[in-house]
Amino acid sequence: MVLASEAGLIERSGAHYAWNGERIAQGRDKACQYLGEHPRPLADELREKLVAFRKAENARLGHRFQLAVERTRRRSFGDRSNLGKLGHGPSNIP
Repeated sequence: MVLASEAGLIERSGAHYAWNGERIAQGRDKACQYLGEHPRPLADELREKLVAFRKAENARLGHRFQLAVERTRRRSFGDRSNLGKLGHGPSNIP
């Protein structure tokens, strides 16, 4: 629900969520529940539009996005080539 509202696919006004001008729920949990109860065509259409939106966003960001993801992974997980030396990983398993 958050991604759909950030992408402008679901309108949000305070705690109210709306689709095509029609209020569907008050609060994120109720909006998610509404989607679960009314899966067609709303959920399918939202999914299609959200996927298209994210693909366009990724294409716009292009190579810089991929570099940023890789840089974040390296920072988060570090260099894994020395795991055995640090006492972690397969080398210390009996």
